[in-house]
Amino acid sequence: MKITNITGYKVKMTWSPPFAKQHAASYYRPPVMDSVIIKVHTDEGLVGYGEATPVQGVFGENCEGIIALLKQYAKQIKGMDPCCIGEIHSIMDNLARRGNITAKFAIDIALYDIMAQKMGVPLYKFIGGLQRSKVKSHISIAAGDSSEMAADAIAVVKRGFSVIKVKVTGNGKDDLDKVLAVLEAVDGKATLAIDVNEGWTVPDTIRIAKMLYSHKAYADNVIIEQPIVAHDLDGLEYITRSTPIPILADESAWSVNDVMKVANRRVADIIGIKVVETCGIWGALQAIAICEAANMPYLVDEACDTKIANTVIAHVAMAAGQGLVYAGCANHTLYEEDVVAEGGVELHDGFAVLKDEPGLGIKSLSIGSKLSPEFEEIEF
Repeated sequence: MKITNITGYKVKMTWSPPFAKQHAASYYRPPVMDSVIIKVHTDEGLVGYGEATPVQGVFGENCEGIIALLKQYAKQIKGMDPCCIGEIHSIMDNLARRGNITAKFAIDIALYDIMAQKMGVPLYKFIGGLQRSKVKSHISIAAGDSSEMAADAIAVVKRGFSVIKVKVTGNGKDDLDKVLAVLEAVDGKATLAIDVNEGWTVPDTIRIAKMLYSHKAYADNVIIEQPIVAHDLDGLEYITRSTPIPILADESAWSVNDVMKVANRRVADIIGIKVVETCGIWGALQAIAICEAANMPYLVDEACDTKIANTVIAHVAMAAGQGLVYAGCANHTLYEEDVVAEGGVELHDGFAVLKDEPGLGIKSLSIGSKLSPEFEEIEF
């Protein structure tokens, strides 16, 4: 089997309210997200789906750079066996040594989709087998005023979600008021993962953690996610040692090497493994193995993904080991409409489930209404 060509589309994904507003999180995220959707074609008729969604305020990428890099990747890997995943990652790393994670992610997940289809099995079976029939997923609520956030939290609890990722703005005092309002609203019915995205200082975090822990509504149901800048592992370790509230390393555990450092030093209580940040399934499986070997709890997480990537995350989470706490498979529901027309991950009562379909299980796309006007189908 050989790769014959790679095609794709630049699409525009519109956030649903309240995520469409400018300060829905503590980093820049435009109300309309650009994304590059790709299809890797083979001489046996198998097609793998991939996506590259650049989160400019976090990844520092844009679609034009992704498209340029994908064209370079395509030149090098056309004619190769898509099963040579390690060799193809080496080629991509040699062409772009640092960053450029989303283009690598798109190629990686499309190749895994093809390999699992070739074997005639769902991706989760191809990468290790089914460890669980469903996986608990968090869902995000946007930063806003306290009453709006409390209402949003109640609404997602009614939908069956038991883990809520609470976006905050990075303003310590205001953020505390918002989180307390949400904590009171959920009344112990859901765990709150306070997603700070590096927005607080060490003193901010210690103070806020004390206030949360001592609040009457606290029910051992709070996690603080990446409160301070990613490079300050000493500060993160100090926070972790200073509070009984679990601390989750996200941006501090960006790459596989970062995961190893965080696990070895145990500077956090939980590690967030974003499959896009590990440049795909190839890296995510390595990061999971590190966490399992270190007996370190972890989650398999999303970024600003469409249903393609959320389906990948669900497959990886289904095959993950016993250290998995929960996963992030629901971001695609925060867009007004998605690129997948049929197939892929489904969400039922706060859990992600998959059908027993070969590969990712994505059967068709819905591109037309989201197609960026400056591009039709791209031949890479």
